[in-house]
Amino acid sequence: MFQTVEITEDQKKLDWITGYVDADIHNQWTSFEKYEAGSWNRFLERLKTEYPELTTEEQGSMDHLRKLCRENAGINLLEEERLISFKRRFLYIA
Repeated sequence: MFQTVEITEDQKKLDWITGYVDADIHNQWTSFEKYEAGSWNRFLERLKTEYPELTTEEQGSMDHLRKLCRENAGINLLEEERLISFKRRFLYIA
């Protein structure tokens, strides 16, 4: 898509992509250090970390959902960023 609209600069890519998500996701993504650093490739790596289901074959499976729940069973209510990440990933898989 960037080739089509001739966007080559990292910061413009970051601004463009965050313009296509709802306000909550926009706020989350723009708070990532990788976004603030202005690096498109580093931002993509962070997204892959935040959304591992995008790169796995298990996407949408009950096994994947159970695994996600096991991995996040100990989240403390004070760990807001981790809790929000779990919620987002859970809803996507569910």
